[in-house]
Amino acid sequence: MLTRLLQRLTGERQAEAPKTAATETYKGFTIHAAPRKDDDGWRVAGRIERETDAGTQSHEFIRADAFPDQDAAVTVTLRKAQQMIDQLGPRVFDQTR
Repeated sequence: MLTRLLQRLTGERQAEAPKTAATETYKGFTIHAAPRKDDDGWRVAGRIERETDAGTQSHEFIRADAFPDQDAAVTVTLRKAQQMIDQLGPRVFDQTR
């Protein structure tokens, strides 16, 4: 409670998890488009997931691209994720790219 009060007084905000605006399945991967609102508009951001025998693999991404409306950012987010899947396939989950 004290932490929240201090954050309000200093203007700090806790980072909220971006809300998924659209989900699509592409070549066995699930894409969650979750553009982030900032001063420049809607920033391209999302998550790519894949189910394996070992569990769920996940890769979050954010790009510099920004659009004035959320719908355009969702469309580009889905396209960028598809492009990453086409180029990298399962390597999209590698931490040492």
